[in-house]
Amino acid sequence: MKRQITINFLFIFFFLTSLHAQEFTLLDHFDGLPNNDNTEDYYFEAISHQGEIYAAGTTRAINAQGNQGDLLLIAKYNNSGQRTNSATYGFSELFPTKLLSLANGNLLVTGQDADIGFIIILDTDLNVIAAENFDFVLTDIVENSDGSFTTVAGDDLIHIGTDLEVTSSVDLDSANFTSLVSIKSKGDNYMVLGMLTNPPSSSSGFPTSLYGAEDILVAELTTSGEVVWAKNYGGSNIDNVAFVNIDLGHLGEIIPTQDGNFIFNAQTKSANGDITQDFGNGDNDYDMWVVKIEPTGNIIWQAKLGTKANEFGARLTELSNGNIVAPVSLSAFNESQDVLSCTDCQGDVGWSCVLDQQTGAILEQNWIDGAGDEFISRWVENGDHLLGFGYSESNVLAGVELDDYDAIVVKWNLSTGTTPTKNLLTDAELQVYPNPSGDWIKLEFPKTTFFTQKQLLIYDLNGREMMSIMISSDDTVLDISSLATGHYSIKVGDEGSVSFVKK
Repeated sequence: MKRQITINFLFIFFFLTSLHAQEFTLLDHFDGLPNNDNTEDYYFEAISHQGEIYAAGTTRAINAQGNQGDLLLIAKYNNSGQRTNSATYGFSELFPTKLLSLANGNLLVTGQDADIGFIIILDTDLNVIAAENFDFVLTDIVENSDGSFTTVAGDDLIHIGTDLEVTSSVDLDSANFTSLVSIKSKGDNYMVLGMLTNPPSSSSGFPTSLYGAEDILVAELTTSGEVVWAKNYGGSNIDNVAFVNIDLGHLGEIIPTQDGNFIFNAQTKSANGDITQDFGNGDNDYDMWVVKIEPTGNIIWQAKLGTKANEFGARLTELSNGNIVAPVSLSAFNESQDVLSCTDCQGDVGWSCVLDQQTGAILEQNWIDGAGDEFISRWVENGDHLLGFGYSESNVLAGVELDDYDAIVVKWNLSTGTTPTKNLLTDAELQVYPNPSGDWIKLEFPKTTFFTQKQLLIYDLNGREMMSIMISSDDTVLDISSLATGHYSIKVGDEGSVSFVKK
């Protein structure tokens, strides 16, 4: 079921100013209705395309009849972060979910209007080539080698022709307990990311035993929807990709990595099972969970990003060096286990970090903060720095009064990024080496750590306890010859946790 969408254009001027927020530098500020206190403007998605950068978001505007609505916003930037063009489309409650570079040089935009999904194809001057609405919501899409497209919606794998007509749809779970949100190509097959809210039908090929109330699902599918393999991830609580604020840019995604593996982001309330970190929130609050997996689903490393409160993440970006940039909305600070130590942070902080491609360790972190809420929805690599696209509702702009939420573009020079006080995977209070290890490992604690004895626990990737001993705070050498080859995590009292690989 499709309906033709109406396309309208609106071009808006912009400001260049400075931002007082750590090492980020503000490059652009977008306000659809200046001097109107009831406006909301956001950037949710961005990509590099043919030497320029394109951003997608929403902006509030008034049509010829004097009605106010949320329009789809597409903006074009040069490598200096200056906006060179912008246009708006439609008139309703539109927001984008995906920007895709097409093989023919055009751009594809997917998004949502209430319960309706849409696709718009644009040229590089932002002129509309084609546009269609669908009776399902699109959150991710891939272009196939023949120029057709494949997407996922609910428990369906959907193929769309070059004319944007649906050519086929495969119902993957007759029990309707599967919800898929992301898809990427894997040779002739597809890797999909989603969630299970109950055990799916036994004929689906998906796991029928869940860790908890909801689990994360990753699967490899053929073009006809056959399951090559599928694996669920989680703990005893809620773990899913159904981010609460999808209309604020909080989205889960699976992406391929340069070394032939895959990485996905999700949200979790668990601190057991597959999830090895705990921020002391008693399984009551969400944290962002970033997981790197092998092509068959085995976990290589994981990083739980959050605090003792609710945190939500956005889509990941892989850099040319293979490292991963993860944006997170943080809402609590200064607890001993928190990743961000910020004595004057307010509201929801737009925090981001760079994760090491091989270990998941945090290499750099940075944030933007004002009196209200800030968030960076997507980072784009641009030479030796990053450009971040998001939004802010705070008066953090020099000489500019913000009207509720405004779309922003910031620059992050990675070489001057803030060094983290905590490392979520290899905690600063506990070091282990060599890593990968052989039959022994050495634990080392900082000079400021003093205790007589504490319990050391070693877990495998399934959360099973493999070793339990009492240790002192002196340098400790452990015999791990009894452990099989694989990935493990160590927990020592409240001194933090660390992961290691047994060769």
